[in-house]
Amino acid sequence: MIWMTWRQHRREALIFALIFAAIAIYIVVLGHAMYDDYYHMTGGVNVAQCRQQPAELESNLCQGLIGTFNDKYGNYSATTQQVVLAIIILPALVGMFVGAPMVSRELESGTFRLAWTQSVTRRRWLLTKIGMLAGALLLVVAAFIPLIFWWEKPFALGDSGLGSLIYPIEGILPLAYMLFGLALGFAVGALLRRTVAAVGVTLAAYVATALAIYIWARPNLLPPISTTWDSYLTDRSAEVSLNAWTLYNGYIDRAGHHISYGEAFQTCAPDGRVIDGPGTAYAACIHAHGWLTTIIWQPADRFWAFQGIESALLAALALALVALTLWLVRRRIV
Repeated sequence: MIWMTWRQHRREALIFALIFAAIAIYIVVLGHAMYDDYYHMTGGVNVAQCRQQPAELESNLCQGLIGTFNDKYGNYSATTQQVVLAIIILPALVGMFVGAPMVSRELESGTFRLAWTQSVTRRRWLLTKIGMLAGALLLVVAAFIPLIFWWEKPFALGDSGLGSLIYPIEGILPLAYMLFGLALGFAVGALLRRTVAAVGVTLAAYVATALAIYIWARPNLLPPISTTWDSYLTDRSAEVSLNAWTLYNGYIDRAGHHISYGEAFQTCAPDGRVIDGPGTAYAACIHAHGWLTTIIWQPADRFWAFQGIESALLAALALALVALTLWLVRRRIV
């Protein structure tokens, strides 16, 4: 069974090995260039010193160095977006081109009649294939975890957290998404029994699930923290922790309805000049309308808690999909 599984999937294994290797090489090359810029001395200081010495942080030189560095390597720079996109789409590609054809290709070609009438049972056939494919992929993805932490360390010091662009490729989440994408392909292939259709449905289902987790599940994995104050009387924005994931930042009225900054500016600063803070005219207008400033956020120190909860959710979905695949192969396919 092990040899047969390798023979059947060696082409996919070679293609994805090359893809993983290319991404790893790109990350290493980009990382070395980034670290060179991070420690490059300009005017007696570098980006690392600027970030580690609060006294230097506000200087014009440091502000310029950090701004240039973030423009080139920060969360929303083109280089970082390329790395994130390459890693994020890998689980979907694995589900489409490794998971989905595993059962559907056997059914379309008719080879299942031979494979499933030998001494190896359907259950053993399926579990051996799933175990080998999942094990090999998880080992490869696990090697990326320290590489990602090494790569993102310089720009993550001042621009990271649960809501950052790089969060989905940090920690153990890539392992969980890879397992889910593969299991999703298995189940869809067994259900539809047609490879081309299974590939398309796997992609659609993966994207829909990932978006649902990002939009609805992730912000509420743990109850968010909020703080509310009258901006005319005080300023409590400092209560928000560094690198926190801000879910809402604006105003609320007496009934608790959200008032956007745009509506507040239109009402209290029609000329476009906003000077906020205790005792200012703008804050006095906000106060007169009975609006309160409110911030809702998830603190950055929940990073590993969020990683664990989301990974457990994806692992549970993957196990359910594997169980569905096993049931379909044993009970529904004749």
